[in-house]
Amino acid sequence: MNKKQKAVIISAGVIIFASVLFPPWDIETKNSRDSIPPGDYSIFHPPSDKVDEYHDYEVSGHISFERLFLEWVLIGIVAGGGFWVFTGKQ
Repeated sequence: MNKKQKAVIISAGVIIFASVLFPPWDIETKNSRDSIPPGDYSIFHPPSDKVDEYHDYEVSGHISFERLFLEWVLIGIVAGGGFWVFTGKQ
């Protein structure tokens, strides 16, 4: 394994770690017709902790494990392609 392949593997690991810290969420709102963008929620501050009194809605959500698994598969495919591209190159 050369340096570029190691960099690809380390980069994939960092991206997977980030996807665990900020997983995709399925978000539901109660008492509102507004839609909430499913972003900027970490595992330490899930959307169930958010209440917006101005718009009078409560936000709840859970991790979308299907999309998280799909992210990991795509990261693995891209990392595998990068690993293969850098085979034999220094």
